[in-house]
Amino acid sequence: MTTSKHIILIILTLSLLLCNVCIYAATVNYSVRGKVIDKQSRQPVAYANVVVTGISGKGASTDSLGIFHIEQVPPGIYRFEATLIGYKSAVTSEYLVSASTPFIEIEMEEDENMLAAIVVTPSPFRKTVESPVSMRIIGLQEIEKSPGGNRDISRIVRAYPGVSFSPIGYRNDLIVRGGSPSENRFYMDGIEIPNINHFATQGASGGPVSIVNA
Repeated sequence: MTTSKHIILIILTLSLLLCNVCIYAATVNYSVRGKVIDKQSRQPVAYANVVVTGISGKGASTDSLGIFHIEQVPPGIYRFEATLIGYKSAVTSEYLVSASTPFIEIEMEEDENMLAAIVVTPSPFRKTVESPVSMRIIGLQEIEKSPGGNRDISRIVRAYPGVSFSPIGYRNDLIVRGGSPSENRFYMDGIEIPNINHFATQGASGGPVSIVNA
């Protein structure tokens, strides 16, 4: 009889422990962090409202740096919607909210219909900075999804019209509108970088991979 009582007591104890584990697993929530930026200027969008679709009243506002932090989000698959006056509503793709939820970046596009009239006044000072023939903004998602790009900006740029590359070996030289690779200039935050490539050949301009962090 004593042995049977001990067995029953052990079974009851294990049952209570399993119940506590199940209750804890059912009630655990996670926090979600991210950033809202302007799609064209890549600048942070302050004081935008970000909500979790499918959960009423669950959301947060971005701070002056465009960062938002949503607490106590139940585990699951959700989309996030960002809204702000003067911008079109932006809805992200589906994210799995768990202990390893990635940092979410939401791109918002200005709504021309919501913008008020502005007055443009020319500056009396003449600027002599060279203007580019054309400008393209490359987002991080485009860099990551580019086939064969290997997160190398030079390899992604050569897929644009008017840009070609050197067929010699494992290199990422850029031939822009028929010009030699040595005729190109590279700037980062207004500062010229003479050579942006790792393992560049001496006397040449290209290399196997770019040193610029995507």
